[in-house]
Amino acid sequence: MRGWRFVALVSLSVACFGRTAAAAPPDSTKSPAQRALDLGYEADDLFARGKWDDAYDKFKAADDLAHSPAFVLYMARCRRNAGHLIEAETIYARVAGEPLDADSPKPFRTAVNNATDELADLKKKIPTLRAVANHTTGSVEIKADGKTIAADTPVEMDPGSHDVVATNAGKTSKKTVTIAQGSGETRVTLDFTSPDDPHPSWGHGPKLWGGLALGIGVAAAAGGIVTGAVAWRQHDDVRSRCIGNHCSVKDANEIQEAYKFASISTGLLIFSGVSAVAGGVLLIVRPGRANTIVGVGPASLVVQQSF
Repeated sequence: MRGWRFVALVSLSVACFGRTAAAAPPDSTKSPAQRALDLGYEADDLFARGKWDDAYDKFKAADDLAHSPAFVLYMARCRRNAGHLIEAETIYARVAGEPLDADSPKPFRTAVNNATDELADLKKKIPTLRAVANHTTGSVEIKADGKTIAADTPVEMDPGSHDVVATNAGKTSKKTVTIAQGSGETRVTLDFTSPDDPHPSWGHGPKLWGGLALGIGVAAAAGGIVTGAVAWRQHDDVRSRCIGNHCSVKDANEIQEAYKFASISTGLLIFSGVSAVAGGVLLIVRPGRANTIVGVGPASLVVQQSF
């Protein structure tokens, strides 16, 4: 059974063409208007089965033979249902803005009114994308799916996945973003932060890790000096009570404690040296596009970079 969509098409066809398909002559003698009606039947059947692209082609072919706002309205609905909201918006606007005479058939006026209402509803569901490029030098070009878009400006997009690419000073930054129908504005930031940038992003960048490594190294060196001084003082205190190489048994605990502080001092000084080397590498060499991982152990600092 055909739905109300087909009833509208038949009503339109009667108003436009003056006869129904049942009264139409054989195909070889059919007028363009009659052939358009046949295509309308086929398109409506495809539409009812959710074959949006095929239905669109049929409705378009029918409209090419005999223009009708109803055919174009269904073209817009096909594109809308297939997720091509931007194209559907354009087609809806074409129908909504079609000039009609006072004696235009009622189905024509109904199609224009429906297009106006559906266009307003569609506009609320079309998501937008705002692309921003940070830390750029001079002009920047931003493209979404290969098409140039304005920076920091909301641009209507169809729902789905989109590749956003920014180009600046010979460098490229790319992100893939997925946006949903009715999701409003989606913001994507493309970053051109370089190792030489005086304000790198926190959590990244060799300069940040280099400064951190040097700071840890300085703290470790200070700790090593303090614990070393304590160990040396205890050692001298015990030695002052010894006769030659013979010390009292009661001084054994103090001797062990001095050795413990000496070991801690040695470990801290070694760690300080490792930190200083790592910090120097990060601050002086500063590889351009390295991903940096810093690992801190009991007496080690591991700096791993991937290029």
